[in-house]
Amino acid sequence: GAGMQLVTGGHLRIDVDEFDEHLALASRAEHDGAPSLALDHDLAAVALYRDQLHVDLPEADWFALDREHYRTRFVRAAVRAGELLLGHGDIDRSHAVAQRALNADPWAEDAYAVLVRGALVRGDRSAARRLLDHCDEALSDLGAAPSPATQQLRRRVDQPT
Repeated sequence: GAGMQLVTGGHLRIDVDEFDEHLALASRAEHDGAPSLALDHDLAAVALYRDQLHVDLPEADWFALDREHYRTRFVRAAVRAGELLLGHGDIDRSHAVAQRALNADPWAEDAYAVLVRGALVRGDRSAARRLLDHCDEALSDLGAAPSPATQQLRRRVDQPT
């Protein structure tokens, strides 16, 4: 016929299957109260995401929803990994995964929040302020207002030291 079906198994593994598996395991670990295990799986999923799905193909409607689905899930995993890394005091890796999330979605407010909190941990209030300004600009492009959590971060950054 006009179609083809890939059957995965021991002899064929597809990166999106591994990505999905890691995200499911991360979710289960979060539910079970094991954030360190969730972090390992989120980081594994983040490592598997190299770019948008089917980036080497010309634009076609048939995969647009899948592309968005995986991009959104990648951003969520990268942000959560960034939050957990901050909690472990690993500011550099936290920054790296949050920045990857922003590269995939320049309007990801939660990724900005991870970067801002990392800047605050470093004691770099001016970087935190600049990041919040960029976040405000991105949200403005969407016609959206900052979330209450972002507004709280702004108040924290603007407090005199």
